Amino acid sequence: MSDAIADSAPAMRTPPTPSHSGSPSKKSVRKRGGSLGPRGLLLPVMPNGAAQPPTPASAHGACLCTPADAHEHHTPPAELRRDSLLVPASDRLVRVARGSGVSVYRMDRSPLRGEPRSPWVIKKANISPLLVRERRRVERALEHESLMLSKMRHPNIVGFRAAQRVHDGQICLALEMCELSLYCLIQERASPDGGCVSPARSARAGAVMRPEEIRSVGREVAAGLDYLHREHQLLHGDIKSANILLSRDLSSVKICDLGVSLPLSHDLRELQNLGSQYEGTEPWRPPETLPRPDVDYSEPLEDDGKMRVCDRTDIFAFGLVLWEMLSGDVPHAAMLPLGQDAYRAVLGTRPPLPPLPSEYEPLVHSFVLCTQHEPDARPSASELVVLLAPSGAPDAEPDAPVVPTTTPNEASHDDELVEDGSRRRASEPFAIRTAV
Repeated sequence: MSDAIADSAPAMRTPPTPSHSGSPSKKSVRKRGGSLGPRGLLLPVMPNGAAQPPTPASAHGACLCTPADAHEHHTPPAELRRDSLLVPASDRLVRVARGSGVSVYRMDRSPLRGEPRSPWVIKKANISPLLVRERRRVERALEHESLMLSKMRHPNIVGFRAAQRVHDGQICLALEMCELSLYCLIQERASPDGGCVSPARSARAGAVMRPEEIRSVGREVAAGLDYLHREHQLLHGDIKSANILLSRDLSSVKICDLGVSLPLSHDLRELQNLGSQYEGTEPWRPPETLPRPDVDYSEPLEDDGKMRVCDRTDIFAFGLVLWEMLSGDVPHAAMLPLGQDAYRAVLGTRPPLPPLPSEYEPLVHSFVLCTQHEPDARPSASELVVLLAPSGAPDAEPDAPVVPTTTPNEASHDDELVEDGSRRRASEPFAIRTAV
């Protein structure tokens, strides 16, 4: 859903989607503005709407971020006060990111009883009311995301704060604010002079993160995926660097954007609804979500179960996130100068890595495991948490749910103050309220 940049390819005709595999939808590639070819990269934007290269947080002043603490991620009560989420008009907010049909704004909150409070981000649709079908799609995704996030409490999942329909009928999601995305961090390091890495460059920048940084970020993302898969039987469906939020010192790592997530079967081996459409973002799509050129989709398909969409579909995309940290580039972007046919031919495959020092070898091994062609050959998220553990650290039990420990400076409240001074409990149900 974070499609901030689209490639300039013409619309592409795809064969009918086989209903047994949760294969891709027939969405064509729309031509939008942007400075990078592959689709789906979330860019920071300035208040005037122009895309800008990532800027250090210090340039905009100090930013209070909500701690990465499981106890701080609470479900709002069903009787959420109607005035508890007062969202100013969009032109009074600073837009910090834009995506496919959505904009994300920073909302600074006034002090409560003299105590400063961390800012939130407000996520809302930016589709013209005249585009009825597209606006409904975005609204459904936002509502789905709010319902999913409201059930979750985990240090590696972005914190849900509130959801409400404002006066114009739009759904607004209030989420915890993080400093930047992993994509922006990679772009900063790969192109320190500003701007995005060009897909036409002849040589990649090589690893832009130290091995211990990649291992740490990867392990936290794997822990978040393990929570989604095993605790909620949910496929994220759009894992990529733009959907991983960080603090600049990497002490906080969170998965965001659950708008296209899909329920999995109890054993995680297939989608709960086999007719569901996997969306994802093109460069990160696994092979089981792409049309197969050797298949005649006009004939009934024989399902051998080997290439179904399942929990390991997220793992392939996660492997390409490891590749991004190892290469400093976007998956398959190097093929774009060769034309759209060459680019599309390599989608769903393992991109080659640049030469790396020997200390990256364990991470390269993890990348290779995650990007195996058949889903069953890939490790589970819980196995990745163990695989990416620091050298010398005690191994976790692969079959036990993984919940990363919190740091000493993280709060441990069982509830949280809301605007009217009352307290809300994590066990209370969630409902989207309508402003009057």
